[in-house]
Amino acid sequence: MDTSPSDLSRQLLERKQLLLSKRANIRNKAYTDNNTCPTDGHISTAAANDTKRIKRSNRDKKLAKKESKRRKQDLEDVVTRPGIIYLGHIPHGFYEQEMRQYFSQFGRVQSVRLSRCYRTGRSRGYAFVKFQCDEVAKLAAETMNNYLMYSRLLKCQVVSGHKNMFKRSRHWKSQTEREEAMRQRYNTLQSVGNDQAYRKRIKNIVRRENKLKRKLKEGGYLFECASVSQLISSKKLGVIPSHKKFYNPDSDKSDSEFEI
Repeated sequence: MDTSPSDLSRQLLERKQLLLSKRANIRNKAYTDNNTCPTDGHISTAAANDTKRIKRSNRDKKLAKKESKRRKQDLEDVVTRPGIIYLGHIPHGFYEQEMRQYFSQFGRVQSVRLSRCYRTGRSRGYAFVKFQCDEVAKLAAETMNNYLMYSRLLKCQVVSGHKNMFKRSRHWKSQTEREEAMRQRYNTLQSVGNDQAYRKRIKNIVRRENKLKRKLKEGGYLFECASVSQLISSKKLGVIPSHKKFYNPDSDKSDSEFEI
């Protein structure tokens, strides 16, 4: 049976399609057996890359946060770290108040300590000034070193301090001032008996004395002593006599007429 050209071409096309389908089935079967599907491998690789990218991003964020925190802490340390300078060859009259006013032009001054004699209170010629910022202290030391003030060259340098350096910088009194205050209190206590303050002090002393005697009596102790009221009545506790005047020979008229 003869076949026409059209039938022949159709048969060839069907054979070709069948061959292509067989090849495709063989390829898919091989991929399935070896578990090496191109599509699945591409998906797993992309997921792994995404995971690595996320981890890298999180790590970079943590490092950036730590770096920012470190820089902030360093900046705070620089700003809040106090600085202390030593000031030598101080002229007369340049004391605590003047130092605080003068060095305030550089920055905030926290404390000023002028070394003084314990007995007389006179300046010893050197002091320490504490600034709020260390950089300000360095600038003040560089500026004021060898500065001429009242015919004296100031010596200024940055030093390290300790916790007790400015302990008595605010409430400092010389021994002379303390002795004068004690002398005034004693003289006030021994002032004229009609003074109201004197009477008030004696009244408080008597009240405390009676309270002490009552407590001793309640505790079973017998203690007898002369009370303040008895001393006052016997004039043993009273006004201190005033100093006697020096003898003046010119005022003595008894020896003005002397005959030989």
